[in-house]
Amino acid sequence: LTTALPGHPVPISCVTWSGDSVLSLGMEGRVLWQQTSAGGFKLAWPAIARFLQTTPDGRRVAFAAGKGSLAIAELLSPQGGQLWSGSGGQKFGSCIGGSADGRTLAISTDGGLQLWDGATATLRQAFPWPAGYTSSWPWFEVVPDGSAIIVMGSPHTAVFNPLWKFPLAADGTCLTPQPFANASPVDGIHSFAPNGTDYVVSGKAAGVQSASALDFALWPAGDPTRSRPLLHNVIAAGLHLCTPDGLTGITAAQHQPDAHLWDLTTGKELRAFGYPDPVTCLPTADRHHLAIISPDESSLWDTATWRKIAHWPTPPGGNGFTPRFNSDSTLIAQLDRNGGILLHRVPSGEPYLTLTIPPTIAPSEIIWLGSHRLIVLGRLGELMEWNLSTLMQAVEAL
Repeated sequence: LTTALPGHPVPISCVTWSGDSVLSLGMEGRVLWQQTSAGGFKLAWPAIARFLQTTPDGRRVAFAAGKGSLAIAELLSPQGGQLWSGSGGQKFGSCIGGSADGRTLAISTDGGLQLWDGATATLRQAFPWPAGYTSSWPWFEVVPDGSAIIVMGSPHTAVFNPLWKFPLAADGTCLTPQPFANASPVDGIHSFAPNGTDYVVSGKAAGVQSASALDFALWPAGDPTRSRPLLHNVIAAGLHLCTPDGLTGITAAQHQPDAHLWDLTTGKELRAFGYPDPVTCLPTADRHHLAIISPDESSLWDTATWRKIAHWPTPPGGNGFTPRFNSDSTLIAQLDRNGGILLHRVPSGEPYLTLTIPPTIAPSEIIWLGSHRLIVLGRLGELMEWNLSTLMQAVEAL
């Protein structure tokens, strides 16, 4: 039986067995636990390992970690994550979001909006969707400052998406949901300004026949009565303000190639990036870097100079999932269709860790809770968490 080992684009120097699993050692010095039924788990070891051997019980591995240095590591479980109790068992609307402080996690289900306590991993509240919403379409955005969740969806009786605000109290509990006082029909809220309080919204382009052309505007502090236009008649899936001053934006379309950079003070295009395929774009929270994900390449760009500073191959199917940065903008996470989560350092782009999702969970979306807790949402509403601090301390402390 021959199989490709994920995470090994370079030759493998040696392998050894650990129970019914196999450990392989890449020439670059990384140890990979390859379980036959559940994928792999990569231990990112900073030194160059030369040889490895497991103990008879398969619980520890010893390897040469450099000149005159021997390392002994306790093997972690292949998944290394914990399934949140009580999650799963429902359909959902492929939407998940968390507050920046990691205290609140929200997911969309077929019955409504669920709010989970991020500290205790328990269900805190559940709300039905507002009257008139379909059961599978609503999605939402969590305001970065944690003040509210803005729910959007397709009602049965209107041609645009009404907005509902679910205000959040200081303890993360939701107060009485209320309809948003729209100044005009909007297509949705796509992102937020660097200050974490201003909304970037879009609506069908005025006076244009194309159904895919949008107008974008900024609502300061979420106030539609103070709406300020940003872009007019742009074919895009969304707009991100991608520099710290909030004066430059980037757009990309689902069925058109490339990404486009805009001066938001004039509404003029500054540049395109030359990608021949549709791409996904996402800035870091501090807006110092931007990720552009194409079917073939994942890259990081410096937003001060607009130079590409790092790149790596996009994981299989990875361009179909939105990448996620952690809260302190030091790691980027990507899903692949083979059931793995690939983590790279920011801004170097160096591989950091590969996590394995159990084969019983079909991943749909990932989200960070703070800087070191990563959540994957399964297609049946399962929530599985990895605490990267715990995982890496278990390795690096040895």
